[in-house]
Amino acid sequence: MISSITEKTIKQLKKSNLSIEDRTALTTALLDKLNALPIGDIIYFTQNGLMIDGKELDAEQTNAFKETCSALKDNFARKVIHEQIRHKATEAGIHKSQSIEELMFYKAAIWCLNEENILIQQLSEV
Repeated sequence: MISSITEKTIKQLKKSNLSIEDRTALTTALLDKLNALPIGDIIYFTQNGLMIDGKELDAEQTNAFKETCSALKDNFARKVIHEQIRHKATEAGIHKSQSIEELMFYKAAIWCLNEENILIQQLSEV
């Protein structure tokens, strides 16, 4: 259940004429204050291999993780699903978005897919 203070805040924000930069800054500040954002990265590359959630992987775990990422990178079904999502995001962004926020949302979906591909590539080469 949303508190009355939250409802009032949401109504005021909808009435305001904030720029996209101010909206982003405000959202980030709110999420940070609520501890809804991770403090740091989940995956760290170390001199010895990988650290995930603050726990260093041993050689066997690192190798298993690397093999899994390598298989994921080459997975045909994943590639097809990503291309379908990329197509839908591009189509919706170009033909259906009615505001800059909607366009940015579809662009973020494509960015997320690209970042996932980059990270999987990096992790398969650890």
